[in-house]
Amino acid sequence: MPKILLSLESFFTKPTNHSKSFIFFILIGVLINLDRLILGEYSSFRILDTSEMYIDKVNFLRNFWIDPLNFSWNSLTLKGWPADIGSINPNHLLVFLALLMEIEYAFITFFVMSDILILFGMYLLCKEILGMKQGLSILSAILFLSSHYWYNENLIVICISFLPILIAALNFQTVHLNIIFRILLIFVIISSSYPPYTVPLMPLIHFVFIAFNKNKFGVHFTTHIITLLIFWALYLIFHLNSISEMLMVIDETSRALWAPVSDSSFLSFKERLMQNIFSYVYFYPILFVLVFTQRRNLNSSVLMIVVFSVFLLIMIFIGSQEFNHLKQEFPIIQTTSFIWARLHNFLAPTIVFCAI
Repeated sequence: MPKILLSLESFFTKPTNHSKSFIFFILIGVLINLDRLILGEYSSFRILDTSEMYIDKVNFLRNFWIDPLNFSWNSLTLKGWPADIGSINPNHLLVFLALLMEIEYAFITFFVMSDILILFGMYLLCKEILGMKQGLSILSAILFLSSHYWYNENLIVICISFLPILIAALNFQTVHLNIIFRILLIFVIISSSYPPYTVPLMPLIHFVFIAFNKNKFGVHFTTHIITLLIFWALYLIFHLNSISEMLMVIDETSRALWAPVSDSSFLSFKERLMQNIFSYVYFYPILFVLVFTQRRNLNSSVLMIVVFSVFLLIMIFIGSQEFNHLKQEFPIIQTTSFIWARLHNFLAPTIVFCAI
């Protein structure tokens, strides 16, 4: 273990006192985003597709809360794109932040806060729930945050990156947090995601992770399943208005109306496999870093590699001729493409989860 990680051991005093660890990750989050904090409105979004469109949408939805009669939230506007549907809905945390500050600083605040919670959540998951050593938990947290940037075209899509902090916030048995702070975390998690990019993929991944670590939760496994169901019920209730509006116009949204693209515009699955398999070479080191820093039996190592490989193959298939043909033959696949398009956001975090 690197000496710098071992020297951090003394920084965390009591296992159940997370205030110092939280402050530590705040410092890391500030350091990572120092350019944004210094440059302010002139800073870079770094990784955010069509960033100007997102600013326009947040501005529109902020005005909805200020003057709802003149800025009514209507999914039919521009066929649901880009004004007020797509990664942002009226009760998104970014919109609430924009009510309190300039839009540019709302984005900066959101990014800094996200990085801090991703770090802190992964640390709590590894240290308090999975029982990993403190230094390795810190390393895992930093690697997990880096995975948030590795293969994510949109840093606003943070549902999978918030999975560790979600699991920690819902763990009342081993993760000791202030109740007010815990409630605040749950609110931030619920309000920081966009329903079509979150449901049904995120609840499924959440359940799979708990099921795979059943032995870690022991007698509290049933309790974790119950809290999982309660959380996602609250999530659906919180976003109920947005979800109902989207379902009413799902056949008229921009993705459903996209003109079909011929198969010739896509590479075959085999061609994509040969083209892309080596482009993920920068993911592979993390597998070995975490595999060889703790004891692991052959079965778990094989399972880790199989899960990662299957996930990668599915992702490659989604952009192939064969998948495009399925979209043309089954319109429901095209209509729900905003769900399948999110799978690539799960790749890098999946690698980390497999490794730990």
